[in-house]
Amino acid sequence: MNNWVQKAVEQLKKHGHKITPQRLAILETLAKLAPQHPTLTQVYNQITQKYPTISFSTLYTNIQTLQQLGLLHTFTHNGETRLELNTQPHINIISEDHITDLHDPQLIQQLQQKIGAPILLVNIITRNRKTSG
Repeated sequence: MNNWVQKAVEQLKKHGHKITPQRLAILETLAKLAPQHPTLTQVYNQITQKYPTISFSTLYTNIQTLQQLGLLHTFTHNGETRLELNTQPHINIISEDHITDLHDPQLIQQLQQKIGAPILLVNIITRNRKTSG
């Protein structure tokens, strides 16, 4: 079992939530898709392959619970909610639909000092660069 999934299971149990097969499938799917910073729709489409009767509402409720427990963050890009399992302060470099995590504690610290508040997540959206040919 993935480290994030184990941590999520422990936190959910600690806060009185049952680990149903559907909830475990949500956790495992999130962990699998995490590097892509998936949309809710992508997660839902993946889960319904195994659990076709699971509702979008069930997924959304579970995402909210995981967010309240500090196990993930959400952000919006191009009108879609994206999921971020990396809860350490970092920067997302977004180029079209490709999102890469940038870990630069020194830069995060400078930004925190500049704005006077703790940072959870910074999104930087880049323009597509035209290549010269």
